[in-house]
Amino acid sequence: MTGFQQGGAAGFKSLTMGVKSFGKALMAGPQIIIFAIIAAVATLIEMFNGADQAISDIQKDLGGTKAQAVETYKAAQGMAAEMGIVGVNTKEIAKGMATVSEIMGGLDVATQIKAGNKELEQFAKDATVLSQKFGLSAEEIGNIKSLATITGESMGSLVQKSRIIQEVFQSSLNNLRDRKDSQLF
Repeated sequence: MTGFQQGGAAGFKSLTMGVKSFGKALMAGPQIIIFAIIAAVATLIEMFNGADQAISDIQKDLGGTKAQAVETYKAAQGMAAEMGIVGVNTKEIAKGMATVSEIMGGLDVATQIKAGNKELEQFAKDATVLSQKFGLSAEEIGNIKSLATITGESMGSLVQKSRIIQEVFQSSLNNLRDRKDSQLF
């Protein structure tokens, strides 16, 4: 879990605990109520500061206006929640969206995703996994996207097939080496 996700999760957990303690405080007396209110306000401020820092980081990393960074953050949050099972976080999604924007000639990916462009959203998810988890460059991802468009197959399917081909090729090379080594002895 990244700082982006930890900040939001920790803030929400603190807020929940604050609400529970507030209920208990009502029974304890007015001084505790005042302290509970102060703690709840401090927790809310901390939670908003965490989101603001994440948005500032996105703006710094990707450039653009604060409004664009907010849109990117919102889109990335939703996609990260969907992709949490593969260990992708909000910051990585934002970088994947930047990769897609670069490939698409500067297209505002967050706005397109917000408008309901499911194909571009899937492309951003694929690009995130390929760039952040497999280390592929924007050019390599663009080539895979072009091939996917030409063949009518998904990027995920092409990547899976290429990995199978790589494994078969590596196995064949290993077999040839083993044969060569056995012939020497």
